[in-house]
Amino acid sequence: MDTASNSIYSQAVERAREAYRRATAHRSSATFWGVVRYGLGLVAAALSVVAGTDLFGSSATKAAGLLGGFAAAALALLAPGETAEQHRAAAARWEGLDRRATTFAEAHIPSGEDTAQLLQGLDDLVEEANTIGRDSPNIARWSYAWATSRANKNRPAPAKTVSRPNVD
Repeated sequence: MDTASNSIYSQAVERAREAYRRATAHRSSATFWGVVRYGLGLVAAALSVVAGTDLFGSSATKAAGLLGGFAAAALALLAPGETAEQHRAAAARWEGLDRRATTFAEAHIPSGEDTAQLLQGLDDLVEEANTIGRDSPNIARWSYAWATSRANKNRPAPAKTVSRPNVD
């Protein structure tokens, strides 16, 4: 494989790995926000029931009602269900880019396509990544660090060169 094709291959594989990391981070963020949604919802409901039944006397009822109100307000303010869905949608888009970049690296580059076509394909992958990144919710630092660790374990570093099949 010539130097240009080898460089394009390395860049395409790196795009696939980055898409995998981001998809993994968005999946973990979606899970986190889903847990927050159910946790706050259960706390708000339970404390509202306690306040409504006057089970523990007036001061405990007031405290339960106040805490239940705070939990409900946090649920409304943070919108964890909506945030979880945004992260799920972003993960799906990053997973699609991962598949396209992997296919590009493994099928198109070794096929001997013209360098200009390969560069255009790589530019298309980069533009798609930029678009997905702009449209995606922010990923927490801890989630991205965890996803990077997982990606490094699940996706070994790419080979430096790829040989083209002999087509005569």
